[in-house]
Amino acid sequence: MQIGRKPTARRMGQLLVVIVMISVTLLLCRLKLTNQSYGFDSGMQWMKSVAESKLGSFKEEAGFDLSHEPIVFPEASPADINPLDQDVADALKDAAVEGEAQDRIDPNSSNNVGPMNAVQPNEAQPNVDQSGGLNPVGQNEAADLTPEEEEDESAQSGGSASLPDTFRFHPSAKARPFKSKAVVTFLATASSDDFRLQPLRDADWFFVGACLHAYTFLHSEKTRLQPSDDTEFVVMVTEFVPQPFQDTLLEMGARVLQVPSIEIAGREKPGDKYQYLYTKLNMYRLEGIYDSILFLDIDINYFEQSPVQLFSSVKPRKSPDGHPYYFGSTREWQNGNGIFNTGVQLLIPSIYHFNALLELAKDPVKTKYGDQGLLNVYFAGDGELPWDELPQFWNMNHLEVRNESEVRAAAGVHGKLWSECQFLSEASKPLFSLWRDSMRATRRIQMDILKNRYLAMPLVPAVPDTCEEWTSIKGMTTLKYQTAMSSFAILTVGNVSQEVLNSREDFCVGKALAAHHVESPQKIRTLFDTLELLASRMLPKYDFVWVMNPKVEMNNINGAKFLTDFKEIRKRSGLGDVVYAFRDCAHGLSGSFVIASEGLPKLQRFLEKTRNTGQSIVDDDVVWELFIQLFTGNGGRATLQVLDRNPWYEFPPESCQHFFHLKNFGMNQEGLYTKLESVPCRGVEFQESPVLPEDFVFMPSLSERPAKPKAIITLLAVAAPDFKTKQMRDADWFFSGALLNAYTFYHNPRTRLDPNGDVEFTIMITQDVPQPYIDAFLSLGARVLRVPAVRPAGREKPGDKYEYVYTKLQMQRLEAIYRGVLYIDVDLFFFNESPVSLFQYLDQHIANAKADPQLEPYFFGSTEEWKSHEKRWGQFNSGMQMFTPSLRQFNRLFEYAKDPDYARYGDQGLLTKYFEDNWFQLPQRYNTHHLEERNASSMEAAIGFHHKYWSDCHYMTAESAPSFLLWVRDAQAVRGLQLRHLEQHNPTSDVLIMPAIPADCDLWKKVAPEAIKQSVLFDTVAVLSTQDADADVLETRNLWAHEYNQASHITMPNVRSMAETVDAVSKLLLKYDWVWVQGKSAVFPKPTAPVSLHLAKFQEQAGTVIAFEDCGRAATASILFSKSSLDGLAEFIGSVTSGDVAGDRWSQVLQVFSSKTPRTLRVIGGDHGLYHVDRNDCKDMFELEDVGES
Repeated sequence: MQIGRKPTARRMGQLLVVIVMISVTLLLCRLKLTNQSYGFDSGMQWMKSVAESKLGSFKEEAGFDLSHEPIVFPEASPADINPLDQDVADALKDAAVEGEAQDRIDPNSSNNVGPMNAVQPNEAQPNVDQSGGLNPVGQNEAADLTPEEEEDESAQSGGSASLPDTFRFHPSAKARPFKSKAVVTFLATASSDDFRLQPLRDADWFFVGACLHAYTFLHSEKTRLQPSDDTEFVVMVTEFVPQPFQDTLLEMGARVLQVPSIEIAGREKPGDKYQYLYTKLNMYRLEGIYDSILFLDIDINYFEQSPVQLFSSVKPRKSPDGHPYYFGSTREWQNGNGIFNTGVQLLIPSIYHFNALLELAKDPVKTKYGDQGLLNVYFAGDGELPWDELPQFWNMNHLEVRNESEVRAAAGVHGKLWSECQFLSEASKPLFSLWRDSMRATRRIQMDILKNRYLAMPLVPAVPDTCEEWTSIKGMTTLKYQTAMSSFAILTVGNVSQEVLNSREDFCVGKALAAHHVESPQKIRTLFDTLELLASRMLPKYDFVWVMNPKVEMNNINGAKFLTDFKEIRKRSGLGDVVYAFRDCAHGLSGSFVIASEGLPKLQRFLEKTRNTGQSIVDDDVVWELFIQLFTGNGGRATLQVLDRNPWYEFPPESCQHFFHLKNFGMNQEGLYTKLESVPCRGVEFQESPVLPEDFVFMPSLSERPAKPKAIITLLAVAAPDFKTKQMRDADWFFSGALLNAYTFYHNPRTRLDPNGDVEFTIMITQDVPQPYIDAFLSLGARVLRVPAVRPAGREKPGDKYEYVYTKLQMQRLEAIYRGVLYIDVDLFFFNESPVSLFQYLDQHIANAKADPQLEPYFFGSTEEWKSHEKRWGQFNSGMQMFTPSLRQFNRLFEYAKDPDYARYGDQGLLTKYFEDNWFQLPQRYNTHHLEERNASSMEAAIGFHHKYWSDCHYMTAESAPSFLLWVRDAQAVRGLQLRHLEQHNPTSDVLIMPAIPADCDLWKKVAPEAIKQSVLFDTVAVLSTQDADADVLETRNLWAHEYNQASHITMPNVRSMAETVDAVSKLLLKYDWVWVQGKSAVFPKPTAPVSLHLAKFQEQAGTVIAFEDCGRAATASILFSKSSLDGLAEFIGSVTSGDVAGDRWSQVLQVFSSKTPRTLRVIGGDHGLYHVDRNDCKDMFELEDVGES
């Protein structure tokens, strides 16, 4: 070694890192098994390149010459594998981040496949250049590339064709050269990146099928491809498949090809059966990459025999215009949707045929039944491009009707066995056992891979012995508690007998239930070491880790029973409980404990605090007590659950003395584990204060306006994004309810909150509520809280009645902000008396709980459901809820919401079943609902009125109908407040205010639909008086504007000229939707209907400027300008400024709009009834000469 200059301490540290990386590289080589297994080859490539790069940069900076010390990559057998030291593991993890970037998609890169890259039939498609390679029209893949990048691109394409720039192979051709043939399957979509402990959608089961294919072609002794074969296995995915799902397939050895989705017009609807099927056509764009492709649907299974031999059937042909092609498939069962079934396709890729198929797909007749209908037309047996028929036993579908001989002959089994095993015919039932064994083998391989990873990855579920057991357990991976799909590990530490080891290994591996990690007692000496191991290497990748005493021996139990039992544990506890112990011995001794991945942050904080206080070196008993006390959490936030002695393991009775001692944790005076107590912390306080979730946003912020201890909260979940179109859905009416509640608690003199009191009003919204709605609430003084929407599985369908109601559960997460919450539905109104006095019940309960430690501190109250004995949706009405917020309750409720037995009838069904008889009954007069059934006595007692007055004012009894007038009174007051605010401010964006509502239900039912239809219901109007009108005339306009609070009346007596008036109108239109310019003589009578009804008629005539034949065709007493006229007014003002227009004639303004095509000036003839004029004043009106016809 030659030294160029003296190395610094930093450089010496860098050298140490390089040495560690080389050591890890050598160790990885020893772990390498075969070219096809576990994806080690690509890992070795990047590890080698990163190590060499680090060495080179270090040599250049520090002056070391390492050129004569080559890096050697030796082979080793699996028997040589040893556990990684943690320091080496960290170095490997850091290196992996840098190395994997070479072959992975950068989520921030503009070159990635994304929705904007999706191929559409009407876009320019790739064509074939003279050399036969792929050359996308209008694109040059080599542009802006460095020479090194050009070399990489060439390697990607194999050097024989240009790969579309929206295609991404992983690993690349440079890392693993292409083979000449490919078995391809297609995975279109899967759940979000947060796949851990999440409910599965139907589409996620296709990921299971992709994993099963990877097992079939890369691992199964009977069907796997051989390294010497000229065929490889490829999973084609879209941008909608999250990276963790792709990582699993890569780790299993598959090549992953990410392509843009192809969505044919008319098939874009999310969830449509055929939405993604046309994306399969991307296979044809692989001309020059593969000579031939065997495509297999993701739900076809090959258990005993590989279909690779079908490649020998490929016989290239030419189309009539000379383009080569070949297409083979199996005949459709009884010619169902076409002649052949595209679940199996044998083809030669061709850009020409890709373009032709995409063009044909534009025909809606040809696109029936997805790609199968399309291909059956294109490769029709009697057409110019006939198809070859492959033996049907390679693709046996309709398993529910197959007989014994067909099943015995079948090589390919086409069916969704994960969801349809109960529908198999008697002859087909043995197929479930073959599928089960393949699934278990796949899961074992994945768990072996997971042992050597540092982060979690999705796994296929554990499958029990029979279809009947699987049918009941499958629900755990969909709507319930996500335990069958979870990653589970048993951690063995200490001196363990071979018999115990064998029992645990059989439990884990036999039915592929869990991974088994065995740690040396020389390495893991203390409980603190065990906890550190959990935090550093286990919980980041496993959903559950089971730590066992060395004496615990696993029973040979039924896998289905284990999954079912553990599901019940999760169901009962919710995600709030993250540590589980068992009553295995007397006096509270547990032979094991289970910790869930949700407990990792708390465990990490525990370890840090324990190290800092020096208590990491104390006895195991002390560490255990501190650890379990942390997860007991006083104040009702316990995350420890103590369970009955479980049947999953056995142990000698004398070993109890060495078990985990629970002492009084979770035990009451009778020795039952129903009440959680606290113990001394031995000088360390691990009690954690609740914090506000990071995705919660208060407006104004808590620093600008500190929160009060208690809050009345309502929820506005969704609203129209472009509310100015005013084409309202039912949900949009809730905006007016939220506005009225803001008025109730901040402005109504009868009900407003005491500014010096301890209660505030908050409107909780989701991200789907646009800013103008938020601005409206803030202008009335309300506090706004934006939270993520909560939509449990099964409720994602847009427009579902219960789509957003579970978002109310987010209030439980406000434990750090509010001591108590009174929730009211957005259509629950308080006109004359406030509900704030209800907090006395919550305050009393909190005081009682402090005085009596045995009393549950959590409080939940509501009002009884109307005629609850007759109704099916619960005992109480969740339109009013009073409670102490609790994150623990949120976690439990959220988990219960996944269960269809609890999720009926939205949050009300969930809450009433969850709390059952454990709730406090508030006085029902505060939540008087079902007004269509109420009598005089119930209405006289009513304080809170729960009714959708905006749509259901005619659904009331004679006794409840007068409450509509109270709603109108307050709604008009809200609009008045908003108009006054608008008059005094100049908003920078659109303004949304309460509609003008008449006090007559029948009239309202006439006004609302017409105004909604013409998008004017929420419009704002300013009446502008500029000339010297008499005081009496001005007063009539004031009265007219204040009726229903329908308009602002603005007087500008100093504005006299036409040009000044036009300028004033232009400025007012920046904040009003309509400005109505009045002359001297227009006298307004009391209106018989809100102005919105007239605006709807004007809007129907498509006019942006409205004038009236008040003096025949000679003059109009007023001109109504809409916001749409702003451009025309600006054009006129420009003409005046430039001198192109001279004079002071209003007809010059109107001609701007009458001369446009189409004409936007409308002149209303006849008696319009809006105002009266004296025809003797025609000379002082706005002239209409030469402005066109009415």
